[in-house]
Amino acid sequence: MSREEIMESLKQILVFADERYESAVGQCTEATRIREDLGLDSASMLYLIIAMEEAFGTIFNDAAANSFRTIGDIIDWIQR
Repeated sequence: MSREEIMESLKQILVFADERYESAVGQCTEATRIREDLGLDSASMLYLIIAMEEAFGTIFNDAAANSFRTIGDIIDWIQR
């Protein structure tokens, strides 16, 4: 899966998680900070992790999930 395809999937997951993110998601780049720029709280982050596991067929361990700072960090991890 290409970086662009992963990015589009992540955007869809974020908007589905909470419509409040829709305007911010439209302007997302790999440098977008998950908590600071998108404003995800811990509950939204948990939902994001679960949805990504389902969408990408992977399991995120706690260390990986806690290390995600930007959208690019998530994409890097998924591509590994």
